[in-house]
Amino acid sequence: MFKKFLFSIMLLNSFLLFAQDVVVFSKYSESAISELDKLSSATPESKFLEILKLEALNIATEAVSSLSTKSFKVDETLSEKCKAISDKHITEFKKKVLALEKKERKTNIPTIKEETLNAIKKEITELEKLALKPINDSISTLDKEKSHNQTLTNKLAATELTALDNAAKTILKEWKKANKEAVITTEGELVEDIKEKAKDITLAQSEEKFPFPPKGQIEKEALAKFRLYKAGDKVTLKYAPVPTRIQTASGTIRSIGRDKVKINFDSVNIKDIVDPIIRDGMSKEKTLANREKYVKDILGNIRKKRNRFYDDNLQANADKIIAENQKKGYVLYIGKWTPVLDVVKAYLNRDISSWKNDKLNAIEKATLADAKLIDDINSNTSSYRAVFSTAIDFAGKTLITEAELLSSQAELTDVDELDDAAIAELEANEAKLKKQKEEEAAVKIRQALENRQAADEKKAEIEKQKNQENDLPIGLIAGAILIIGVVAFLAFNSKTRNKIFGGAKKKSMHEVVSNLNGAAEDAAPPLPVPGSGGPSGSMAPKPVPTSNAATPTSPSEKTKIDLDDGLSIERGGDEPAAPQAAPRKKISLNLGGATTSLENTGSIDESEGKTGGELTPPSSAGGLTPPGGGLTPPGGLTPPGGALKAPGSLTPPGGLTPPGGALKAPGSSESSDDSDKSNLIVNPNLNGTGDKLRLKK
Repeated sequence: MFKKFLFSIMLLNSFLLFAQDVVVFSKYSESAISELDKLSSATPESKFLEILKLEALNIATEAVSSLSTKSFKVDETLSEKCKAISDKHITEFKKKVLALEKKERKTNIPTIKEETLNAIKKEITELEKLALKPINDSISTLDKEKSHNQTLTNKLAATELTALDNAAKTILKEWKKANKEAVITTEGELVEDIKEKAKDITLAQSEEKFPFPPKGQIEKEALAKFRLYKAGDKVTLKYAPVPTRIQTASGTIRSIGRDKVKINFDSVNIKDIVDPIIRDGMSKEKTLANREKYVKDILGNIRKKRNRFYDDNLQANADKIIAENQKKGYVLYIGKWTPVLDVVKAYLNRDISSWKNDKLNAIEKATLADAKLIDDINSNTSSYRAVFSTAIDFAGKTLITEAELLSSQAELTDVDELDDAAIAELEANEAKLKKQKEEEAAVKIRQALENRQAADEKKAEIEKQKNQENDLPIGLIAGAILIIGVVAFLAFNSKTRNKIFGGAKKKSMHEVVSNLNGAAEDAAPPLPVPGSGGPSGSMAPKPVPTSNAATPTSPSEKTKIDLDDGLSIERGGDEPAAPQAAPRKKISLNLGGATTSLENTGSIDESEGKTGGELTPPSSAGGLTPPGGGLTPPGGLTPPGGALKAPGSLTPPGGLTPPGGALKAPGSSESSDDSDKSNLIVNPNLNGTGDKLRLKK
């Protein structure tokens, strides 16, 4: 039990010691790293070139700088110059051929033609070289510059850091000159885990300074100090039955009970024993507890001393280890102890890589600039380069034409022996052949232009179809809106709807007048014949067919019929008939703002500013002649102007003719006014309420 307790105390002591921590910090390393970083960053480019084993790294940019603003415009008269060369040699070709004898011409023409063509090619080629020399020289310079920069790129990309150690040592020497305490060489073993090393050292020092006593010695001291009494042991002790009286008992212990101990013949209460060690010695449990406490107190005091020493010396031991590492040439770099030479090499590697990347980017930029300028020059001068090849081709074709012409002439007699007509024919053929060649060339050009125009038109048609396809939804929407508008208009306009969808058909003028006449006959009896009580005999008018129009029921009732836009008929009086007045019939005709009214008053009134009048039949019953027969008024009198006639030849009473001629029935061919397309038929037997006819256009 006691041993287990002692082991647990030692474990607790170890745990408390290792719970402490160490701060690893090096002000020296911080200062060294900062200074080395600055020295590395200040390394000149020549040092980098030395490290990379490069002699120089000069990027070429002069050609781009000097040629970027240069104009490469070519002489616009090159085509004319080429043509002049061609014409000159072709003229010489003709002279050479014509200078030969007739029999020699056909044989020598191919040779002379080939020589002439070679001369043309040579001269045009020389002209091309001369014209394009500045352009070709510029492109050649740019090509060389681009090649140089590309070579630099390849070299720089393939370099390796071969001389880095020497450059790093040079930087360390410069650092040593500025800092006397600097250590630039690395020697000795490195302590990497400073924390654990410092803990081990401090713990060993604390154990050495405050050792635990031997195990048997502590146990013996505990046994000697805390005696366990039993029966048969001799003892002398003091006890106090009452606090004010102390007694002594001495002898052999006869027995030890729970509360009392018997010494010889005395019985002593254990609780009254004055000495606590003797009192606890009467109990085994208490004696063992006292022994354990004694051991614990001793070990605890030693542990406290060790912990105090550990706390006081742990960081100091760590600092000593840090100083030893620095003296050996190590610095704390990114949380790790690193040789100072490796730190400088890391900085140099970083700076060289950055410088190398910057150089590569600059070289690539210069190379791309050269290539772009070359492309621009070629693009701007491509049309001029084609001038020379085109001129040579054209000269060759012209030369072939001339050779064929001269070859055909060689078959005829010599030019000197030909008459004027033959010479004229030859010249005409030559001109015709030349013109034919020119026309063929023009046709080719025109065909190319037409093809281009057709392609453009086709492209425009495709674009138009695309636009129409895009506009189709808009057209559908507009059409739908239009249809909805038409339907709404027809829904709210019954008159227009009836016209469109076959409504009631409007009556013609003849039907309207006939209806009015029939309605008048139904409303009033015919005029009486003199000497008779009613309409009978031969004088009675023949009945007119009854109209389907409604018959007015009272003098004041008015009926209006719309025939067409601006044309209507009104039947009935505008005013109630005066008492005891004779019934009147009034028919008004209104055409285009001119109104004509007829009444049975026996007179015709002409309104100012209007064409027409009012017709009033005689008040007495007279012999109006109905359609198909003649009626004689009472007394055999004939109304002024003659008897009334049937529709088609109606003359108002009094013989007065309204402006524009007598009123006639519709369709009468005797109408004198062809422009008046409305005729009126008036029933002479009208009585009662007047019928008013009004026509409007």
